[in-house]
Parts: sequence; C-alpha cells; structure tokens
Amino acid sequence: MNIKDLLVSHVKNEFEDYMAGIKKNGVGHGLMKIKTLSGETRIWEYNNSLKSTGAGSAIVRGYARDITEQKKAEKELRKIR
Repeated sequence: MNIKDLLVSHVKNEFEDYMAGIKKNGVGHGLMKIKTLSGETRIWEYNNSLKSTGAGSAIVRGYARDITEQKKAEKELRKIR
C-alpha cells in the first residue's frame, strides 16, 4: 500500500512536497494525519530516509509511531493552564 493512500483527504496534496523534500535532503520527519481502515483519523510522527545505494531503485524507509493520545493529552493540559 502506498502511504499516500492512508493520508486524510485534505493533506494528500502535501505528499508531493514531502517526496520532493526527501529526494532533495535524503530525510524526512514530521507529523502526518492518517485515516485507519475503520475510518478513524490518527496522528503519526514519522522519521524516514531515502535509500538509493545497493537498491535496484530508490526506496523510502522509515518508521512512524502513533501519537494521537499524546496530542489529545497535551491539548487537555493547555485547557487547564
């Protein structure tokens, strides 16, 4: 599955900018909103890199972690300050 297929619709247009940045800099990191198979929107923090040596064609490899609950907790803490 292409990661672009997971992105929520209003940020899919940012994917091309992400790809241009990772091609230029060799790395990409940040936050992305994705839609799960059940339709829920989640927030992922990602760190990716471009691998082009030793590969038949360049690939993006990396990892992401779900930080949705962390972001919700931070929002609640800001409310009570």
